[in-house]
Amino acid sequence: MAATAVTTKLSSIKNMTIGRVRERLQELLKGRKYIGPLKKQIIDAIGSLKNLNLNQQQQVWNVIESLLDPKSTAESVTSIS
Repeated sequence: MAATAVTTKLSSIKNMTIGRVRERLQELLKGRKYIGPLKKQIIDAIGSLKNLNLNQQQQVWNVIESLLDPKSTAESVTSIS
C-alpha cells in the first residue's frame, strides 16, 4: 500500500493509502515492546519489491518511518530566534 502512495499521482489515492498504512502499522504495533524487529521486517519487505526502483523504495521507507515515529520529523526542525 505504501508503494501505491509513492507511485500514484492522485492525491486522493495517496491520502487513502497512507491512512490504510497508518491503520495497519497501528495493528502491527499493538502489544510490541520493541519496534526494531518490525522495522527490520518492513525494510526487508520493501527491499523485495522488484517493481520499485531504489529511489521509490527509499520514499516508501520515508513514508512508513514518518508514520512509525511522527515526533522525529517534528523534532528534526530547528528554529533560530
